[in-house]
Amino acid sequence: MLRPGMKVQFTHDSKTVTGTLLKKNRKTVLIANDNGKTHHKVSAGIVRHISAAPLNLNQTVVQNGLK
Repeated sequence: MLRPGMKVQFTHDSKTVTGTLLKKNRKTVLIANDNGKTHHKVSAGIVRHISAAPLNLNQTVVQNGLK
């Protein structure tokens, strides 16, 4: 499910556009480009969420648990 604040991407004219989801309607979403100057209003069906990078935990945290 897409929510405002998520990093998303879509393809337009054979170019991949990456940005932050600003607003979600039933059929369209508003995305701010990573440069912060351009906004795109596109169909919600062509947008996909970019998965978060894996966490880099050191051995101490793994052994002691997160506190």
